[in-house]
Amino acid sequence: MASNRRLNIEIQNMMKDNNLERNHYCIELDGKTNSHLFGKIVGPPDTPFQRGVFTIDITIPDRYPLAPPACKFVTRVWHPNISSMTGAIGLDILHTQWSSAMTLESHDASYVRHDGSGLGLPGFLHGRLAVMHKSALEMWACRSIT
Repeated sequence: MASNRRLNIEIQNMMKDNNLERNHYCIELDGKTNSHLFGKIVGPPDTPFQRGVFTIDITIPDRYPLAPPACKFVTRVWHPNISSMTGAIGLDILHTQWSSAMTLESHDASYVRHDGSGLGLPGFLHGRLAVMHKSALEMWACRSIT
C-alpha cells in the first residue's frame, strides 16, 4: 500500500479543484485507502470519444513516485492504445517514460490533451486498430478543414 506524504499532498491538491466538466478529468477515492482510486476523463472534442465519460482504475504502488501507477480502463473503449480485453493502457508514460517528477494530475491530464496527443501516442497495442485509428484521424482532420 502506497502511503507517503507526497501522494497525500497530490490527492489533496487534486481534490481542491476536482471538477470533471471544467478540467475534463477528476478522481474518486475508493474510501478505504489513498493507494486505490478511480479517474474519470471526458473524451476530447472533435474525436469519436467526445461527450463520453471514461473511468480508469488507478492503483498506486508502494514505490510511488519512483514507479508509475498501474492503470486500466474500466469503461470499455475501442482504441489502439487500450486492450479491449483487459483495459490495459499502452502509453509510454506508464512504462518506459515514467518520471518521478510526474504527478497524478499530470498523469490524468495526459489522457485528455485536446491536441489529440493524449491517447494517440505511439506504441499501439493493436496493429490493426492503429491503422484504422490513423485513417480515422485523417478523416477527422479533413472534416475540420472543410
